[in-house]
Amino acid sequence: MHAVLEAIQGSPLAQLLTSDRWTITAHSKQILETLHFIAFALQIGAIMVVSLRLLGFGRGAAVAALCRPAFRTAWVGFAAVLVTGALQFAPIAAEVFYRPSFRAKIAVLTIALATLLWLHADVRRHAGAWDAGESISGSTKVLAVLSLALWPTVIVVARLMYAFVQMANR
Repeated sequence: MHAVLEAIQGSPLAQLLTSDRWTITAHSKQILETLHFIAFALQIGAIMVVSLRLLGFGRGAAVAALCRPAFRTAWVGFAAVLVTGALQFAPIAAEVFYRPSFRAKIAVLTIALATLLWLHADVRRHAGAWDAGESISGSTKVLAVLSLALWPTVIVVARLMYAFVQMANR
């Protein structure tokens, strides 16, 4: 596994991202980090809209009409998070992969993603019934609360991971 991580870290893309030969690559870390934060904001904002609606806020909005575009936005945000995250990971792959903070980030991210997938499937299956007056189930509300808690936790754990990396590199 370590050889794979070193290959990723030594790849031309990773080298380009850490190069200072051009202005754009000299600031690639800051650019990627900014895009990563924007993507997370997009994703988490959309997830918050869905979760809060399922918890009873904004009852005037139909679940299906509100959640369909919100989930699309969340998935676009998540795709952008994956791309920008992978680009940030490549130059430091071998350095961070074995750190407990990275493992914690991936674990929380995996749980948050599973929760989001389950919530999305639940909304797809029941939105019509909920819009017709059926009560939103307790399990769906639990998923909504978990989503509200897990995604910000992913960000906190990720920030801690990068703080530990920066402290180790001093």
